[in-house]
Amino acid sequence: MSFAKIGSSFTHVSALVLAALATGVAPTALQGSEEDLPLTESNETLNENVQAALGPESEWNCLAIEVVERGLWSITPNYRSGEAEYEDKIRVLTKELLAETVFASNGQIGQWRDDGTLYGVEFDVFLNDPTQKPQPGEYLSVLGRVQGNGLDGTYGPLGKMYCYDQELYEARAQAIADMMGGVPLAEHQIWMGEVLHATAATGTPLKLVGNSNTFYGDAKTHGSARIGGDFHLVQNHMRYRLGVSVHGDGHELGELEPEGVVPYLRTRNKAAWYRAQAIAAGTYFSGDVVIVPDANGAPMTLSGVPVSGIVYSAGSISVEGSNLTAVLTLVSAEDISISASSSSITAAADGVLAYADSRECGAAISLDGNSNLLRGVVLAPRSEFRLSGSSNTFFGRSVARRITVSGSENFVSDGTRQ
Repeated sequence: MSFAKIGSSFTHVSALVLAALATGVAPTALQGSEEDLPLTESNETLNENVQAALGPESEWNCLAIEVVERGLWSITPNYRSGEAEYEDKIRVLTKELLAETVFASNGQIGQWRDDGTLYGVEFDVFLNDPTQKPQPGEYLSVLGRVQGNGLDGTYGPLGKMYCYDQELYEARAQAIADMMGGVPLAEHQIWMGEVLHATAATGTPLKLVGNSNTFYGDAKTHGSARIGGDFHLVQNHMRYRLGVSVHGDGHELGELEPEGVVPYLRTRNKAAWYRAQAIAAGTYFSGDVVIVPDANGAPMTLSGVPVSGIVYSAGSISVEGSNLTAVLTLVSAEDISISASSSSITAAADGVLAYADSRECGAAISLDGNSNLLRGVVLAPRSEFRLSGSSNTFFGRSVARRITVSGSENFVSDGTRQ
């Protein structure tokens, strides 16, 4: 990988759209094996993202992009330094490539992904540049080879995907930083899956009925969707099984696509694991718990007990007050309500911000506070997620049986747009 200007050599990368093959030479059990990871993202979106991101005559660099809920890192080359538009394109491209390689693998790469061995990958799209590449022994034994059609229509190899465990990844990231004069890789975060995913298969489980809300990432409903109010923006795709009804004015909804029921990307651990962790940490509550900021903005209960990390309640959890700064994973057997305002809450574990494990009809995770900055996954697989607050910035994704957005001027992104 070269970090100098490379001019028009970007043209060899213009169509990473057809297949990724993984081959290995060691350890012994993998010698001679090949793993096929075919890409299905053969539409114009991926091709356009590559071409737009890899423009000519730029100073090339790399992004280190973390898939937050899995703790997986990707080194993806080449954005125009300092230009946010091109960083957006590279984050979108990285998410598409990871979805169709690492997260689609049922072979060795998939095993490493699931058992935690795979800590990071690196996409290399400069096959004609032999310099500055990792050498055997500096990456895990399986090497992904991305193949597709070049601009001249010829099918062949267009890139490679190197696989790393944590030690090898950190060594490679440092080596790249050394190549760049000691400047560390710029780090970004993305969340896989849809930014909104409503899983109920009947009725209208996805409703966007507020005003001027912005969603960057795909939206998905296993039933139908209702778009009301005015001036909603849903970038990328709106996927549905039963239909979409659109009311109001000024909406920008991207591509409307019918699609069947698809599973959502699950978190690494179930509610029982979070419960056990909270018990061990002393942050398990047998009844309802209310979290408020102390005099310094740190989280505590109403009785003055400081809390951090994973908080589990056998009852409900409420987060109240203003100017709270917290790193928390909220897990409840009933409801979770975030009515705080002007606060910053970041997920503490597995990228999970709020997890409602309730089986009760009408139970929900509700965000009715205003002007908050939230980072993490909202998960209510058997209940509802309601976003009724306004002017919130939410980086992450939400999965719930039903999702209703009735607030206004909220910015929700899977991380591909900052």
